[in-house]
Amino acid sequence: MDANIRRSIILDNYEDAKNRGIPDDMDGYIKINSNNDSCIDNIDIYVKLNDDVIEDVRFEGEACVIAIS
Repeated sequence: MDANIRRSIILDNYEDAKNRGIPDDMDGYIKINSNNDSCIDNIDIYVKLNDDVIEDVRFEGEACVIAIS
């Protein structure tokens, strides 16, 4: 794949990140923080499980383009 196309896809995913945001209702969600001391990445990940099946995943925080996309 062409490098410019890859960059375009990564930037598009960063600017319009899917599943970004804190859940409106935290009922059933587990919150995990993935803070990386060696860079700016500090992301809260919200996972909703139902009988050990993932129903939803959301995230919020600050991170580099690669981590967000």
